[in-house]
Amino acid sequence: MTNITFNELLNEHKHLLKDSTYVKVFDFYISGNTDPEKLQSLLFHEETDWIYDSSWDKSDRANGKNPMRQEYTDKMNKKRTSLGVSPLTENGYNPDETSKNFCIAIIKNSPKHSDL
Repeated sequence: MTNITFNELLNEHKHLLKDSTYVKVFDFYISGNTDPEKLQSLLFHEETDWIYDSSWDKSDRANGKNPMRQEYTDKMNKKRTSLGVSPLTENGYNPDETSKNFCIAIIKNSPKHSDL
């Protein structure tokens, strides 16, 4: 679990987020949303990249190869490990529940949602 709040994520860890991701997470927080799965899809969109795989990409993943560019994978894994979330597997999948648990914790850590 993490002790990071939305304020810390949006200020101290802003450098880890793309501008568009930052705006979406900020809007999520301001709106009072408390859906951890929605937050997970905003913060860790790389976990669902496989949905858009071509037949070639699916074949690569099935053979243990990540079809994503190494530069992209490295950037996503840097973000993930900096936030205390497990890096993607070798073939680009989410390995565990750490990103989901991170999102649950960050929502619970928020003063705006202290009643959760």
